[in-house]
Amino acid sequence: MSGLAFLGEVRQIENMRWLTGLWLLLVPALLAQNEEIHIPPGKIAVIVECQSDGPGIFRLSSQAGTALKNHLDFYLWRRGWEYQIFDRDSLPKGFLSKRSKAKGEFAYYLELKAGIKFQPLKERNRRASEGKYFINYPVIDRLEMALKLEDNGGRRLLRTKNNFARDDTGWLRPDSMAVMFVTPEPPDITIKKALEAILGFLPQNTRPVRPSPAADSVLALFLIIDSAFQDSPETLTMLEEAVAYASHLFYDQFGRTIEIEGRMFAGLPGDSLGALAENLATVQRQVQPAATRLITTFYIPRDGYLFYQGGRSYHIGLSDVLSRHAMLAWVPSPNPDLPNWEAYTNGQLLLHEIGHLLGGVHVSDIYSLMLPHSPWVTSGRFDVLNRFIIEKGLGESGHLKRVTAYLTFIMEALEKTGYQLADYPELFYSFARLNADLRWRADTGDSGVARSVPLSLEGLLFYRQGNRERARELFQKALETAPNQGVLHFYLSQLMEGPVEERHLKISARMGYFEAMSRLMSRE
Repeated sequence: MSGLAFLGEVRQIENMRWLTGLWLLLVPALLAQNEEIHIPPGKIAVIVECQSDGPGIFRLSSQAGTALKNHLDFYLWRRGWEYQIFDRDSLPKGFLSKRSKAKGEFAYYLELKAGIKFQPLKERNRRASEGKYFINYPVIDRLEMALKLEDNGGRRLLRTKNNFARDDTGWLRPDSMAVMFVTPEPPDITIKKALEAILGFLPQNTRPVRPSPAADSVLALFLIIDSAFQDSPETLTMLEEAVAYASHLFYDQFGRTIEIEGRMFAGLPGDSLGALAENLATVQRQVQPAATRLITTFYIPRDGYLFYQGGRSYHIGLSDVLSRHAMLAWVPSPNPDLPNWEAYTNGQLLLHEIGHLLGGVHVSDIYSLMLPHSPWVTSGRFDVLNRFIIEKGLGESGHLKRVTAYLTFIMEALEKTGYQLADYPELFYSFARLNADLRWRADTGDSGVARSVPLSLEGLLFYRQGNRERARELFQKALETAPNQGVLHFYLSQLMEGPVEERHLKISARMGYFEAMSRLMSRE
């Protein structure tokens, strides 16, 4: 997983009615009002409605709603509340009626409406050009939230509206600014700050404890911790919380918890973001793999704030599927006002690498945890392809021990799920670099996607060698066998010029292919 990424596709909202309100941080009276509310523990129904502007091809409204729900999930989980999150547009009929509320499934009903106005893309790109930096995320100009909280008897407990704006100069802590380009505040940081403010009235509860799972419902994790964590008890506590959050996400999707089977502290030779491979090799020599557990190591890089630097991507995780080892660089909070969100970022990073250890692959999908970037939507959920792959990895792992068996299974998973956003040419290429004969020995099957594999792999090889004409011919043939694969349209867009290039790029973007949307956004 690497650096910051943007995202994209947006639904044009006409006649958007922006919420109005006062600045929460500047209104002590409102804070005092919130502090006086007494809310005993109980299950909350959270109803989310999110509107945003922007060109329809980027689906920013959908992305903004997903980002808000992902952050809400973490915030409420960390505060120890029982909850269920709903989209207002998909609520069952009569869900908010007094009769429905009186049934007693939920103690509280929290309605959260958000209006997000993004900076026009032309303005964003102009400022990036003038500032000589690169960003691949949209920029929030204004975030407005309205909140209403009622109990199941319909009694209103709280109603408030607030405006929030990004802070381009203060979103990074001062001691990190010396190594930074001055980039706009990422939208997920704006959302984090807004939720901390508007939901600050909710008290901290004791987090519910799930019943002890059966042995076959546990994913065993052996945790190796960089000795530097011992010098920072707060960060060590946050690491424990990151593992718990990853377990929460994993249980919701697979019905299994992640349990720490054992742990040890270890001194690691590298202390920079560039030390992933060196540290992984060190751990692999010291700790032997075991069939019944995964091995993950966290270390603290001294230059961790470079993760937030615009213009470059930094790897923060590295996995070796065959030895079932993963190395992760701890990502710090961007500023002291958001310390609790370190568990959010690093818990998702941990789950991403666990996905790899169970056979998961990178996809170009903004809504997937297996996107090889850290996007502003910050999803903790696996896409349908990787859910299929991971279910297999949880059951038996024989296909993870032989490369050809693994790649054959990936093709089977693509065919059965009909997934359109996997970069499978790159996956095969990465293995072909290790074994030049692999592309002729892997049994990829007879489906359209399977027939496109040797063609697209050869096309990628020629592309990397600079033979664009031959690469274009091969990708065109691959597209004839698998026209519904976003990656093939994307690669062809890189090999074409003029209107044909634009057409393939837009087809890929409309399918939801992240890299295509990112490139289009930079051209607006």
